[in-house]
Amino acid sequence: MKKLILLLLVFPFFVIAQDLPTVYPFISEGAKYIDREASIALEINILERDISTGNIDSNLLDFGLEVFEYYNKYGAISEDVYFEYLEQSEYGDSWLSCIVPDYVSSTLKSQGNNSYNKSNLGDRDPRTAWVEGADGYGIGEYIEMRVYAEALKDLRILNGYQKSIKSWKDNSRVKSFKVYINNVPVRILELEDRMGEQIISFDDLLPEGFDIWSAEDFEIKLEILAVYPGERWKDVCISGISFFGCYC
Repeated sequence: MKKLILLLLVFPFFVIAQDLPTVYPFISEGAKYIDREASIALEINILERDISTGNIDSNLLDFGLEVFEYYNKYGAISEDVYFEYLEQSEYGDSWLSCIVPDYVSSTLKSQGNNSYNKSNLGDRDPRTAWVEGADGYGIGEYIEMRVYAEALKDLRILNGYQKSIKSWKDNSRVKSFKVYINNVPVRILELEDRMGEQIISFDDLLPEGFDIWSAEDFEIKLEILAVYPGERWKDVCISGISFFGCYC
């Protein structure tokens, strides 16, 4: 009798946890495959041209950004300075925050000069990645992030190991996450199998009745539910996670 009562108590919560709404991303970059080396080089060339011709947003000058001093001194912009510029140039009515997760359930050991730590998720370089370190395809591995809720609009994900197109194909990618808010499962997030940035609106991601404007912060957990198998490796990789907000 006690076992029956226990089952009756547990079963409804099990059903609620599994029968979750599914959300899908918007793809901001249409191509399935993207040469990240070439795209970064192009972005740097455009920035160098804009600085040399004075074709830059005057508001950026107020920040005294190192990129301008560096360009004036060397006549070019290094990759390190470019990524610092991306972080420093957030301003105005909108912002893009690349964060390092508070916790990941596992990490693949470094191999040579390649590190796969959680810090790669927030370094703004799409060519680096966090790689889970569990056996098999990493089902059940997860990422936890404490997010400040003010003015959040969307979550952005770079799926797979985007060091190169070959690296992306060789390694596994996330097909779906189970999404938890404050440790409660709320959504299934289905990702597409492509290198382009995938954007998920918080209006779709958060449970009904969750007032993001009144919450100071909350915890998001992304648990790997299914994968797109790599051509060579089972390891599941994610190259970037960021949050976009707008004070409008």
